Amino acid sequence: MSTQAVTPQVQQMLGDATMKFAFRDFHAATALLLEVVRVAPGLPHPYQTLGLIYEEMEQPKKALKLYTMAAQLSQRDAQQWRHLASLATRENEIAQVARAPARPCARRRRAARRRGKGGRSGETVASRACARRSTRSAA
Repeated sequence: MSTQAVTPQVQQMLGDATMKFAFRDFHAATALLLEVVRVAPGLPHPYQTLGLIYEEMEQPKKALKLYTMAAQLSQRDAQQWRHLASLATRENEIAQVARAPARPCARRRRAARRRGKGGRSGETVASRACARRSTRSAA
């Protein structure tokens, strides 16, 4: 998550928006989430949830933009980056993935080397996947 402090009011709005999303009240959930973004723009969760809403509403281009914001705000969340890459590939928006910073992959490789895991040079399955992603996006 972000280093930005979350006020109880923002937490309440996020909870309400998540419940409205769960009950498929997308209009009300979107309104609440947009207010959260206005009040606390550094939080990744509202962008992620808005992306889910737009994906459910079959608007993948909007979802992709929101997922990109969420991934940039939570750079260490590898699952977030994988989902972004998957959607970008599915929507033929490879440029979106190419613009994604390589920092999460580099951090993962350094952490694996420090732990002594992986192959000859500390290589792990995750770091090989990152290398494949960066090779594909460069092509």
